[in-house]
Amino acid sequence: MSDEEGSTRSPDPAEIKSIRHELGYSQRQMAKALGVSAAYIALLESGARVASQDITRRLARLSTAIPVGVSSSGAIPRAHDHAIDTEESGRALVDMPFTILFGPAGEERDEFVQTWIAELADSIKARLVFLDLREIRDMEALYEALLQQIPDARLSSTDLNVSDIAASPVEETLDRLEALGRLPIVLGFDQWNPRGGAVDRFVSELGLLARRVRVVAVTDATPPAIPGVSIVPASTGANKSPATPRDVSSRAPSGQGLPAKPPALPSQSRSALVEPHWDQLQADPARWLRRLMLLMDRGSDQDLSQARAELKLMVEHFPGEGLQWQLLKLGAELALRSNEYETATEYVERLLALHKSSAGAFDLAPVRVFKARALWEYGRFDGALIVLNEANPSKPEDACRVANWRARSLAALGKIGEALQAAEAGRRLADQYDLRGALAYSLTLSGQYELYRGNFVKARRHLDRALHISGEARELRVRPQILTTLAETELVDGRLDAARSRMAEALTALAVRPRRLWDAAYYSLTQARIERRSMNWDSVCSAAHVLGREAGVVSTKAPLHPVVPAMYAEAAACWMAAGYAHQASLVLGPVDWSAAEWVTLLQRDLVLIVATVDDAEDYTTRSRALISRAATGGASYLAAEIAFELAAWATTRWPRVAADLGRWTHRVAEGHGWKRLGQAAAPIAGIYEKPSERVSGKLVVNADGSRTLVAPRRRQPPARRDHLRSLPDPFEVD
Repeated sequence: MSDEEGSTRSPDPAEIKSIRHELGYSQRQMAKALGVSAAYIALLESGARVASQDITRRLARLSTAIPVGVSSSGAIPRAHDHAIDTEESGRALVDMPFTILFGPAGEERDEFVQTWIAELADSIKARLVFLDLREIRDMEALYEALLQQIPDARLSSTDLNVSDIAASPVEETLDRLEALGRLPIVLGFDQWNPRGGAVDRFVSELGLLARRVRVVAVTDATPPAIPGVSIVPASTGANKSPATPRDVSSRAPSGQGLPAKPPALPSQSRSALVEPHWDQLQADPARWLRRLMLLMDRGSDQDLSQARAELKLMVEHFPGEGLQWQLLKLGAELALRSNEYETATEYVERLLALHKSSAGAFDLAPVRVFKARALWEYGRFDGALIVLNEANPSKPEDACRVANWRARSLAALGKIGEALQAAEAGRRLADQYDLRGALAYSLTLSGQYELYRGNFVKARRHLDRALHISGEARELRVRPQILTTLAETELVDGRLDAARSRMAEALTALAVRPRRLWDAAYYSLTQARIERRSMNWDSVCSAAHVLGREAGVVSTKAPLHPVVPAMYAEAAACWMAAGYAHQASLVLGPVDWSAAEWVTLLQRDLVLIVATVDDAEDYTTRSRALISRAATGGASYLAAEIAFELAAWATTRWPRVAADLGRWTHRVAEGHGWKRLGQAAAPIAGIYEKPSERVSGKLVVNADGSRTLVAPRRRQPPARRDHLRSLPDPFEVD
C-alpha cells in the first residue's frame, strides 16, 4: 500500500479482498475489525469507493495478523515416547465444554476412550456423536459426517461454509447444535491433531466456544496447556507402548510471510513548521500557552514537533518565574510523550532549581511525578517509588497521579497487594473530588490487580465502571487499556469470542486517540495471549513474529521501557505453546531483563523451566519456587494458573510431578471458587469425580385439572476450606 517513492496510496479492490481472504474474515468480520460497516467493505471491494488514508493505515495494521510461514527445519518438536504412569485407577469423568484425552495410540487407549465418552454421555444424559478425523479430509466432509449422525441439526456445507454470513461457521454450528432440545450433545473426535489443518482448528474452536455441547478430542500429541481445557490421560497404566509418531509437518504454520512495515505518513520537515512571531508571543503569552496545550492534546507527530519549536522559543524569551514554571512542566510532559527521557530529566532538573531559587513558592508534587514516570519507563521501579514517597501533593489531581504511579511501581516490584491499596486510595480521592479521568485510570489499575488476585467479580465491576466513565468524560487515552484488560477478564472466563470482540473495540479506540510509541505493543501483547488460548497455531506463530517486530521498533526509541522484555517473554510463550521450544529459548537469550516487571519475569521463568529443564527433581524444585513467588507477591490466581501450566506441560514427561502440581492447583482453585481452573486441573491431579446427574422439574396435575410445574431444588455446594490461607497476602496484612 505504498508507491515507489514511499508515500501512502489507497489499496485497490483486489488487494483489500486478498487481505480479507488471507485473514479468513467475512465482510462483516472485516468491517468490525476496521470499525466500518459491512456495506462499506462491499463498496471498497467492488471499486465503488476508494479507501481513505485512515482506512489504509488500519488495513496495513490489520494485515500484520496474516499467518507467517515458518520452516519446520529449525524446530525441535517434543518427543511423545514417554509412557504414562499413574498409580490411580478409574476414569476422570469431567463435565467440561472441552476435554482432551491424550495417550499413545493402541487398543488400550481406544478401549479407554470408548468407555470414558460413553460414561460421560450417560452421566449427563446426552446424545453421543463420535467421528474419526482420519476419514475426514476437509470441512465439507466434516459437515456431511455430522449431518449423517445428527440429521435434525440441518447442517450442510452450503449454508455454513460461506464467507459472508453473520456468524463464523463454528458459531453457526454451535447455535444449531445447542438449539436441538433439552438433551446436550457430546461430540467425540478421534485422531485430533492440536497443530493440524482446517478441520483440527475447527474442532479446537468448537471446544473453546462451546457451552451446552461437550467436545472431546482424542490425540497422541502433547496437549496444549490452556486453563479451562480439561486434560485427561487416556491410559490406566498397563500394557503401555510408545506413542505413534505424528506427522510434525502440520506444525509448521502455513500462509504468506509478514507484509512490509506499513508506510509512515509523510511528515513535514522542521523548516516547514510555522512558528509564531515574537510580537504575537509578547502581546499575549497566555494565548500561546493554551495553544501548546492544544497541540499536545492532539498528539500527532507534526503537532508535537510544532509544540517543541514553540516551547523552545517561549522558554528562551520569557524569564518570569511563574510562566517559566508552567513552560518547564509542559516541556517535561512533552519530552515524556516523545520518549526523550534525557530531555525530560533536564526539564525536571531546571524545575527543581527554579523551586529552590523561589524559596519553595511552587508545588513540587507534579515535578516528582514527572521524574517518577521517567524512572519507571527506564525500568528503575525502586527509584520511582522513592521519588513518589517524597511527594507531598497539595492538589487532589496531583495526589491521584502520585497514588496511581505508586500503584504501578509497586506492581512492577511484585507487591500486588500494596499496589491495589495505592490504586484504591487514588480511586477514593478521584471519587471525592469528581476527577473523572483519574477515576477511570484508578479503576483500571484496580481491575487489573484484582484479576491477578482472582477476584473476578470485583475486577469486572471496576473495569465496567471505568469503561462507562471514560465514555462519559471522553477520556480517550485510558479507554484502550480498559478494553484490553476487559478482554483478559473474558479470557479467564473462557469467553474467547467476547475477548476478541473487546479487542476489536480496543483497536477502534486506539485509532481515535493520540498515538504513543507503545500503543501497538500493549495491544499486541493482549492479542497474543488470546491467540495462545485459541489453539490456532498459525496465528500463535504469527503473533510471536509480530511481538518480535514490535519489540524491535519500541527498543529503538525506548530500549529500557518495561514493555520490551514483556513482548519478548510473551513471544517466547507463543513459540512454546506452538511446540517450538528451541525458538522460545532463542527469543529469551539476548534480552536485557533489568527493566522487566515482576509479572514479565514470572512469564519468562515459566517458559525457561518448561523449555530447558530435563530433570524431574529440578523441575519440581523450580516450579515450587516460581509458584511461591507468585503467591507471596499477592497474585493468588496467577500462582494457581502458573501451577496448572507447569502441571500440564509435565504430563507427558513426569506424570508424578504433574499430579502433585495438579493436586495443589485443584485444592487452591476449589478453595477460592475458581471452578473452571479447578475442573481443568482435576484430571491431571487424578481426582475422579463423577458429574452430578441432571435433575429435571416435575409437572403435577392438580385435582381441579390445573397444572403446577415443580422446579428442582437449587444445588448449593458446602463451603470449602481455603488451602491458600497459609500463604502471606500483603493486601490483607494490617
